[in-house]
Amino acid sequence: MVIDSSAGFGEALNHLSALGHRDFAFIGGPRDIPSAEMVRRQVETALDSCRLRLSCSLECNYKIDGGWSAVRTLVAQKRLVSAILCGNDLIALGAIRALEQMGVDVPSQVSVVGHVDLLIARLARPPLTTIHVSSDQIGRLAFQRLASLAAAPGSHGGKVAVETRLVIRKSTAPARQA
Repeated sequence: MVIDSSAGFGEALNHLSALGHRDFAFIGGPRDIPSAEMVRRQVETALDSCRLRLSCSLECNYKIDGGWSAVRTLVAQKRLVSAILCGNDLIALGAIRALEQMGVDVPSQVSVVGHVDLLIARLARPPLTTIHVSSDQIGRLAFQRLASLAAAPGSHGGKVAVETRLVIRKSTAPARQA
């Protein structure tokens, strides 16, 4: 089973572009984790299809403190982008927290987009714009795959892609004026 977030990240980039954003950063998980590298490639694919580029790309752990540290690094490099795409919602929540602590308002100064759509994304302040990955669909597909393997023990099955979509909440807004 493959989670293909390219379309979701494409929707996010189109949404941000429509809001006037041109200066993007990506904060992803550790490069030595295959799923983190896959998400990074999917972001790059979406950027290419939207004819956009990243100003910078950082990696961190998949936790809130990872997003917090990555934003501190970004700001220490004197690089405040107008929009940040994150490898998961926890990274995004840490990024928002770090920005708030530095007096940077989300979303009026920097827009932030997460990935996965955890319950906490809806409860965050501001509620997180994120790329929804359907855990229900993953569960159904996994069950179907197990059932087909049980029915035909030697089969490998095919690749099944789980699609994603953008959920717009309140962590994105029009780009700040220079």
